Amino acid sequence: MAQDIIDPLHQLARLLLAVAAAAVLFRIFGWDTESPIVLAIAQALTYPLFNIGDQSFDATRLLLTALFVAVLLSSTRWVRKFSFRWLYARIADIGLRNSLAAFTQYAYFLIGLLIALKTLGLDLTSLAIFTGAVGVGIGLGLQSIANNFISGIILLIERPLRTKDIVTVAGVEGEVKYLGVRAVTVKTGDNQEVIIPNADIVGHPLINWTRSDRVLRTTFAVAVSYHDDPHRARDIIHATVDQHPAVLKTPAATVWLNEFAANGISFQVQYFVNIEENGRAEVKSQLLLAIWDA
Repeated sequence: MAQDIIDPLHQLARLLLAVAAAAVLFRIFGWDTESPIVLAIAQALTYPLFNIGDQSFDATRLLLTALFVAVLLSSTRWVRKFSFRWLYARIADIGLRNSLAAFTQYAYFLIGLLIALKTLGLDLTSLAIFTGAVGVGIGLGLQSIANNFISGIILLIERPLRTKDIVTVAGVEGEVKYLGVRAVTVKTGDNQEVIIPNADIVGHPLINWTRSDRVLRTTFAVAVSYHDDPHRARDIIHATVDQHPAVLKTPAATVWLNEFAANGISFQVQYFVNIEENGRAEVKSQLLLAIWDA
């Protein structure tokens, strides 16, 4: 409630307070529409600065445009949070909610920008020449940004990964923390946050360990001396793994003889753990100690 409602109202109250303070200041100095300083300011604000086509631009129009864009950018973040937490609250799939909230944010910004340009009297047709002139330069200089943006839209539509998924991409393994329009933030086991461009995810193989569920497989090897009975060793290892409360019964844990190595018999142990309830490294350490004790 505080983040979604009180904070925007607080920002609006600060803006209204600034406007009220300016009005009080004018009254204190006795300024009105006929005052010389007010006339000078009005003349400076309405003085034409440049033209694009048949459209003239002055300081007033530029300031209003900058103010509206600032308000629009600030409100788009609120729209995404509001959509995720309130508008799509009944959608159980967190990844789908995040994608819908992102699309709502982009649609709101695009519609708001078009309305702003029209309301401020900007002729969109007069900007066609200017847009065409800089379009080639932008296209050549910002190819990677455009590629990442389009790749971000593809990720939001296809949803091959979601927040809190465990992934391996571009040589980085960790948990997805944020899906952005330009890049994805992955937090590694070393508590590092790696920013990976969306184009690298779309254009390269992606391993999503938890796309369907939060169950992951873990394997490790156990060496046994040639002087020991391999049948009894296998039974002891299997029983020890099965008795651990974090090891899932389905799929069942397995132990098989892997190879006759130079220094002993090698057994391969395989089991499955729900990582939402238990850590993989912690369970593996506990199992190794339990096998040693057994």
